[in-house]
Amino acid sequence: YMKVPYNKKYIQNLKSGGMINDNNALSGIANHVIENMEEDCCYIIGAGTTTRRVTTEMNVDYTLLGVDVVCKGKLLLKDACERDLLVISKDRKCKIIVSPIGGQGFLFGRGNQQISSDVIMNVGKDNVCIIATPEKMMALLGSPLLVDTGDEQMDDYLKGIYKVVVGYDNFYAWKCE
Repeated sequence: YMKVPYNKKYIQNLKSGGMINDNNALSGIANHVIENMEEDCCYIIGAGTTTRRVTTEMNVDYTLLGVDVVCKGKLLLKDACERDLLVISKDRKCKIIVSPIGGQGFLFGRGNQQISSDVIMNVGKDNVCIIATPEKMMALLGSPLLVDTGDEQMDDYLKGIYKVVVGYDNFYAWKCE
């Protein structure tokens, strides 16, 4: 523990867990993502319980705290490192599936450093799929999604409005800064 001056703009919230009634939303999110997967595309799936639901619905193994790669409905890489992701994203069409950290809103740079700025550049920000339950998004109280890749140019590149999948064919538009 450390005492710091408090200014809501500069202090991140504690990570928050999911709620019991998230189950239906998670199922809808997972089904939407799976039904819209492209055959010729690899999916870099970020860490966490929200993204885990996609892999469990696909019946593939996953790493809860790591990053996995799925292609053609099968696990291609489990607990991939940045080097693995760079190789895959350089030669193949890829998309990144991530969920913001609950209560904080970080998409990149916190808990998924394997998805580096170079990996994101290879994939492109238009190929980032954000998934979250409505409750997770509402817990942000209107605050924007955040990125902290360690690369200022990448952080600027990722700014904008994103479509967030919050259920089956259900989306929110959310700002990222």
